[in-house]
Amino acid sequence: MDQAIRNYERALEGGDEQARLPLANAYQRLGLTAEALAVLAGAAHLDAPSQALFEETWRGELSRLAPSVRVDGARPFGELWGWAGEVAILLESYLNRASGLMGAADFSARRFVYEVPPTSPGLPAPVAARPGELLLPGEPGVLRRLNLATGALRSERIAVGGQVVELDPQHERALLRYLEPRRRVVIGVLRLADGGEVFHLNGGAKLKVIVNWRRGWIAWRDERQPLRWALLADGASEDFVAAEAATISGRRSHLTPVATVGDYLLAREPTGTQPGGALVEPLSGERHELRELPGSAHGPWRLSRDRSALLGFRLGVPTAFPLAGGPSRQLALPGGPGLSRAAWHPSLDLVALGRRGQGGELRSLKGEVWLHLPRDAHPLGWDPRGGSLIVVRQLGSVGGLLERWSPGGIS
Repeated sequence: MDQAIRNYERALEGGDEQARLPLANAYQRLGLTAEALAVLAGAAHLDAPSQALFEETWRGELSRLAPSVRVDGARPFGELWGWAGEVAILLESYLNRASGLMGAADFSARRFVYEVPPTSPGLPAPVAARPGELLLPGEPGVLRRLNLATGALRSERIAVGGQVVELDPQHERALLRYLEPRRRVVIGVLRLADGGEVFHLNGGAKLKVIVNWRRGWIAWRDERQPLRWALLADGASEDFVAAEAATISGRRSHLTPVATVGDYLLAREPTGTQPGGALVEPLSGERHELRELPGSAHGPWRLSRDRSALLGFRLGVPTAFPLAGGPSRQLALPGGPGLSRAAWHPSLDLVALGRRGQGGELRSLKGEVWLHLPRDAHPLGWDPRGGSLIVVRQLGSVGGLLERWSPGGIS
């Protein structure tokens, strides 16, 4: 078996895709589930047998989820914002209405490494995170850096004015929004190293902007204007925008940008009797029409495993919006929608659901239940790989325990 695995590994390294499935099967038979999933996840496209093995392996892992690490002191209505390395970042909220920062929990240390003091002014939600540090918006033109180990909060002026909206993944550029007299808005993208301008745009109060940092483009729509996009490049100016920006047209009227979904821009048609939208890859021009994308639809968004549907939510209920233009499909929920929490898995068409007073479950888009959670357990979300689930165990109305659930209950 060892020699066969080495042969498959060498074949796959040499570009032979035919070796991927037998190698994953061999790993799984040896109990090397992480290796099997990594091999399957590395494929640009999985055929039916490979997809079946991928789901079977994940299902075997996630059906064994059980508490492995517990952190005391979590308030029950906290929301999982994201991660700073291996540290979970929680926002203070009440029934999904996220507000400011609540704290940061380190499961390896089994404690909160940072909590916002109850007597101090609340801190806003972060705009970015990295191991040991959160980056938060401050007063106009200021970015604040919160050291999670010491609690020290340091201010860094990056511009003369403007509210910091987001940072790129490398934390090298910032998107800022400036409010000017007469309800005018200026959008700027600046380099943090030297304050140099990468892009700027003037618009009205309803100017909407979406940036895809990884692909290097920015899309926007101003009032009564079409949706436009341009590449982010050093030395950009307003003249460059006017000359180089391209238009993305809607079927019935102007599209409004909503979010990035991988390489794509998600845009919505104006509200109507049956509002739709489009998923567009600006660089290649690839486009998928969405028959339904109402104002009640919201993210976080991702594509389904077979890339045939956009996965998101409608009024909090997990929903699939087909890219072929068919009707949307909401997840079938016995007993009605009544959800307090829901989070799509990063790699699977699977949702972690929380029900008020009924606990939670893992349910696939097909309606299959992979795992039931206790009545006092409410899932907050997944780790970045999707191998463990963050759960809050509610204790009364004001207290709770934060847990990390892992396969077999082992850290």
